[in-house]
Amino acid sequence: MKQTTNGEDHSFDVVKTREDGKEKIRLVFSCKIHKHGEPSRAVMGVLAIVFKWEHFVETIFNETPLSDSEKEITSMFITDTKGDFLAQIDKNEGKITKEELLSLFKETKNFELISKDESTMLFGHAASVGYEGFSTG
Repeated sequence: MKQTTNGEDHSFDVVKTREDGKEKIRLVFSCKIHKHGEPSRAVMGVLAIVFKWEHFVETIFNETPLSDSEKEITSMFITDTKGDFLAQIDKNEGKITKEELLSLFKETKNFELISKDESTMLFGHAASVGYEGFSTG
């Protein structure tokens, strides 16, 4: 469990299942529900919301503010805090590794120019504000 700034506990977990022979990823947000919505009162139950990861990611990637020509040459990755890839559109055929991205995570927003295979690439990073900031609506 993690805590929000006002002390309320919540969890945000990745769940992998197999459906029709394919791996499906779901994100599950859960939190305690307190009497009258006050964290100091008794727990009445648990709220869990299951996000269809593929739809969630598609929305994030499609709404990334890039022109069509920029999207044609841009790789996009969503990682967890350890740098493991949760979703990606990889225009570099797997040449970008977790280790190359980890140095970006030292700051909330960051970018670096990285030379690789006779090319120079711009790597950018912006930490998510968390579940509160997303809408797939």
